[in-house]
Amino acid sequence: MLLILRMAAFFTLAAGAGLITANVRQFPLFPNEERLTCEQQAKKTRAIDLAAFKAHYASGNLVIDARPAEEFEKGHLACPMIMNVPTDAVGDHMDRLMAFSGQPIVIYCTSLDCHLAEELYCRLEPMGFVDMKLFPPGWQDGIVKENLPIATGPESDGASAEPSETTPPAEAASESAPASEENSNG
Repeated sequence: MLLILRMAAFFTLAAGAGLITANVRQFPLFPNEERLTCEQQAKKTRAIDLAAFKAHYASGNLVIDARPAEEFEKGHLACPMIMNVPTDAVGDHMDRLMAFSGQPIVIYCTSLDCHLAEELYCRLEPMGFVDMKLFPPGWQDGIVKENLPIATGPESDGASAEPSETTPPAEAASESAPASEENSNG
């Protein structure tokens, strides 16, 4: 009987210590949606699907690839307004990014398992970038899998310029078409 009482006391103390540690480290016993991290909240509320992603870049809006520069140069979405902003180098790109602070932006990274897009979103949001969305499938699970247009190499000059509100979506979409398609239509 004494052994059972000692074991019960030990388990009670262990559970109490665990609860105190969880409370100090701010681990809730039950998940509370109000306590979601910025990354979790962004992925939950700011994610867009493939159709919305296609409409966004076809309209000439900015798309940001949050992957490292080496990955971007191996392959990225081919669209008029693509910018590579690795999460760990946001400060290096702020001069170019500020021109787009009031514009719609979609951010992607490698795949559904990648969190670089969410991290970049959370770094840009406090700086006044409020019209941002995420494309969670990203490079592998979205762009490559869905056979979207792909380019290689560094950024073109398109994303370096300031956004143009006068470029009609049809012109922005046709600018990204390969020259061979333009010649076959004309």
